[in-house]
Amino acid sequence: MGLRAQDFEDTIVAQSTAEGLAAIGVVRLSGPAAKKILIRIFRQQSAQDGLPARQLVRGWVENRQGQAIDDVLAVFFPGPGSYTGQDLAEIHCHGGPTVLATIIDLLLAEGARPARPGEFTRRAFESGKMDLSAAEAVVQLIHAGSQAQLVGACRSLSGELTQRLDAVLERLETLQAHLEAKLDFSDEQDSQQISLDACHGLQAEIAAMMTVVRRVDVYQDEVVFCGRPNVGKSSLINRLAGRSVSIVSPEPGTTRDAVSAQVQLAGQRVSLVDTAGHRQNENLGPIDRQAGEVAQAKMEAAAVRVWVSEVKENVASPPPEAVAAHLWVANKADLLADNRCEAVHREVEAKGGLLVSALSGDGLERMAQEIAKALCGQLGPVDGIPMSCRQQAALEKMAAAGQRAEKALGDEMYELAAEDVKDAIAAVGELKGREIETDVLDRIFGEFCIGK
Repeated sequence: MGLRAQDFEDTIVAQSTAEGLAAIGVVRLSGPAAKKILIRIFRQQSAQDGLPARQLVRGWVENRQGQAIDDVLAVFFPGPGSYTGQDLAEIHCHGGPTVLATIIDLLLAEGARPARPGEFTRRAFESGKMDLSAAEAVVQLIHAGSQAQLVGACRSLSGELTQRLDAVLERLETLQAHLEAKLDFSDEQDSQQISLDACHGLQAEIAAMMTVVRRVDVYQDEVVFCGRPNVGKSSLINRLAGRSVSIVSPEPGTTRDAVSAQVQLAGQRVSLVDTAGHRQNENLGPIDRQAGEVAQAKMEAAAVRVWVSEVKENVASPPPEAVAAHLWVANKADLLADNRCEAVHREVEAKGGLLVSALSGDGLERMAQEIAKALCGQLGPVDGIPMSCRQQAALEKMAAAGQRAEKALGDEMYELAAEDVKDAIAAVGELKGREIETDVLDRIFGEFCIGK
């Protein structure tokens, strides 16, 4: 269910630390009654009255029977100088599930309501504490799978994307002003050149932005290994993962389902996916057909496709054109005769492939580097500013509108150019969260964890 305007007047509560046993747990409150609700269950150890702003105070939580529940620290952040822009309070307690659940139950009994996923950050957005691009960076920071991806998310959270969008918006608004002047005063001779110069500057700004972003989505890190049966796909994945992920057997067709393993390659979190062998024009039973369909779906959705063939009779065959592989590796180099190794290596390299051996490990380090390089080529730099599918679509819409505006200007079609600039401004608004539909916001913040 989506949030209504009146929902933001409620005082909400949630556990902000992860579920399970821990030394410390944090319970967070936000809303007009946050301080009032907190002091109903919190007792200070000092004689000081009230709860000073932004200072951790030691005390204990007490139930309605006057029994102490836990020795805690409490802190109050008055709005608007808080994360959410509202009055916000936290209780830092011991991290046992029963402790946390009891404290939350007490706060609910005093008038708070359970927070929905992402509602604290949603309130920060609605209060103007951050724009939508920075808000989305919060969840990307939480889900960062490597140090480089953490750096990228921090770049967005610290405002780099916002600053870049503001620079683009400034250029768009300047261009819009030039176009309006041209339409109002069509006898001005130099206005076309002024507008074109402004448009060129805009395109340079957009192009610079496109080079520092990284696309993230549900299949962002999937690298799918495909190829004919029994060419060593499972062995390669097991070797890269450093553990047994897939069953390896001389019998063809061992892998039926898609099997994945999370690994780190060149600073990137990567999901290596093993799939059933690629078969064509063969009489297949229902299970093999289903395995082929699963493999095909994985190949189509993958960020990077690695085609694996084997060195057979001193020859390695490249992938079929229909596969559209990003990387080709010829496996089982260990089977080559000594006097053929160098020649086959040159032949594979000339065709754009890599000669490797899952058994000996030869070539695997370079293969890992090439996979990481292919991922960056498909998705953007590993430490780039992460962008969700929604953000990427808006960014592409902005870039396309800018290109249309430039073409229309060159053709002296000023009214069309003005409409294209409006479209580009609207796309920037989508990225920053201006006039965005409520159901879209509900969907974005619904991906957050409860308590954030």
